[in-house]
Amino acid sequence: MVSKAAEKGRKEVRALLRRWGLARDMCREKAQKLREFKELSEQMREFPNQYESAVGFFEARCAAEFAFGRRMTELIAALSPRQQTILWMRYSGNSSFLRIALRLNCSVDHAKRLEREAVDKLSAMPGCLDLLGGDCA
Repeated sequence: MVSKAAEKGRKEVRALLRRWGLARDMCREKAQKLREFKELSEQMREFPNQYESAVGFFEARCAAEFAFGRRMTELIAALSPRQQTILWMRYSGNSSFLRIALRLNCSVDHAKRLEREAVDKLSAMPGCLDLLGGDCA
């Protein structure tokens, strides 16, 4: 039987992994909004403070998400190549366990077990759960 603390740790690490998988798209999206606000601020010179605060907000969020993604990638790089593949496919590639199992030539249940082991290993790494607090810029 798995303890409640271990289940909670897995849940938290999986939330971090989902955020990591979306970080690239979020950075791209925020960079686009940043470009739009910069263009607006150049066009609307009468209200510079309004747009400057929005530009500052998007720049800070982009930097924070980039730092978070880089830190998660460093932690994942410490895992075995097979575990890295599973996490990349599952959380960055949004692949199903069936697709992962086919790629690794194993059963779906074994792919789930390998993912769970990788998540447990990540949760035991120093600094991983510190990322839950928010920004790591």
